[in-house]
Amino acid sequence: MMRTASRISRISVTLLLFAIFVATACSSSSSELAATKTSVADFKTAPPTIAQTVAPSPKFIPIAGGVAIPESIAPQLDAIQDAVALIRGYKPDGIVDRQLLSREKLQDHLAVEFASAEVREAIEIDDRLFKLLGMVDGDLDLTGEYEILYGTQVVGLYQSETDQLFVVEDDETSELSLLEEVTYSHEYYHLVQDDRFDLDQLQQNVEGNRDAELALVALIEGDATSLQTQYLLENVSVNRILASIDTLTETLSDIPDAPLPLQRSLEFPYLEGAEFVDRLSDSQLLNSYVTLPASTEQILHPEKYLAGEIPIDVQLPDLAGFPGEGWSLFHKNVLGEFMIALWLESLGSADAEIAAAGWAGDRFALLDGPAGERAFAAIIEWDDPLEDAAQFAGTLAAALDRSDEYVLLANDETTFGWQSDQGTTLLQLHAGGRICVVVAPDLESGEKLLLALADQT
Repeated sequence: MMRTASRISRISVTLLLFAIFVATACSSSSSELAATKTSVADFKTAPPTIAQTVAPSPKFIPIAGGVAIPESIAPQLDAIQDAVALIRGYKPDGIVDRQLLSREKLQDHLAVEFASAEVREAIEIDDRLFKLLGMVDGDLDLTGEYEILYGTQVVGLYQSETDQLFVVEDDETSELSLLEEVTYSHEYYHLVQDDRFDLDQLQQNVEGNRDAELALVALIEGDATSLQTQYLLENVSVNRILASIDTLTETLSDIPDAPLPLQRSLEFPYLEGAEFVDRLSDSQLLNSYVTLPASTEQILHPEKYLAGEIPIDVQLPDLAGFPGEGWSLFHKNVLGEFMIALWLESLGSADAEIAAAGWAGDRFALLDGPAGERAFAAIIEWDDPLEDAAQFAGTLAAALDRSDEYVLLANDETTFGWQSDQGTTLLQLHAGGRICVVVAPDLESGEKLLLALADQT
């Protein structure tokens, strides 16, 4: 997923509204939505437990244009902080640096971030990946979609590098709206997390593995979402929630539509992350910041996290030059279970989650051709070499067969191919249960990539 250069936590309006509407259907004593309460413990100096891939850290861009919090809402923010401390049993020392940020200033900051080399490269990776795999239209302006999503769905921010909290205001007000109040509980809790566990260090521990990075975001945002839901249930009356329904519904109607891969990528840390957190006990939640979830598979299946089921470290051969002279490696990384399920879902599969659930590990590469061509190559491992691999292969093949964008090519018992505007897609099953997938400009270059991947298997 695309990561902005600054490590800023962003809370989606969609997810906040989801939590609020859920709360209207629950009593304040609902045990199903109650967040896990933690005891006071400081794991901030604990050593990392996930091997990291060395990668340059993105350039930090501080947020500018914030102003002092108006005295009219300062007591409300203080009360929210006290309520969060009661829920989680921890309160950082010192004065909280909190500021009011206009929507215009937020968009100015995002414009600077989106212009940075690091963010442009991250978007380019997503753009190639989504388009080569057929997840989005080949003409989609991915940068523009991200700018709209981040510019309109952010109502609160915490910037960990500066320990600053920002309340994003669309209009001047002397009182926090319900949305702003619940958002502040979420964002203030990020400050609590940072004080206890050092969020910047945690991100450094997983940097370079996009699947592990997303798993960490899911832990952080899921924990904060669970906290915010409990805050809502314990501190906001049902009458106030009901009185805010019209405003919330209007806000929901203003949220722009987005392609499925972008919207689900935004939602995943909040929804599935909260489900993961709510499955853990008090001590397990605290320990999850020390022994981090190693993959989105562990987020989706908490029992695998608790059992210590670590992904297989899949390696790719050196693919530079294999499709032909002048080809070079642009990027390589890990897809992960969530991305594989999202790939299948984007192709219209109703069995995407089931087909991806047997994921055991993978590695993919994006390649550059001498005349601007692009290619994708991946090796995917499965828990059950026969059943899980066959289920994924069958699900992907069925989705491509149903799509009007793909034309089936001649195939044998182990290799299947399709032609589309993105090129030639090849799927190959190996006796050991590994699956190789290639997307190349033409059949010849695709077959060369398959041969290179087969040598690794």
